[in-house]
Amino acid sequence: MIKVGVLGAKGKMGAQTCLAVEEAADCELVARLDQGDELDELTEAGERALAVLNTKIQAQRRKITTGISDEEYLATVAVLKRMARNLVR
Repeated sequence: MIKVGVLGAKGKMGAQTCLAVEEAADCELVARLDQGDELDELTEAGERALAVLNTKIQAQRRKITTGISDEEYLATVAVLKRMARNLVR
């Protein structure tokens, strides 16, 4: 079982990530964290790696969603979820 903690769990992408992890048979969602939450659920090494990764994720998120409305984003996520479910059938 892969243990997964999601940083930014209250955001659009974070919430969808949490749903995907919860639906995955080989994953366990062990932490839902968001801005201002304590990181004590994570190991020190995990905290360091997460800080670096979070900076990169935020930059990419801004880049890829520029000019995309919330409606467009949610529609895209819905289609991608259906496509992912098709892969396991």
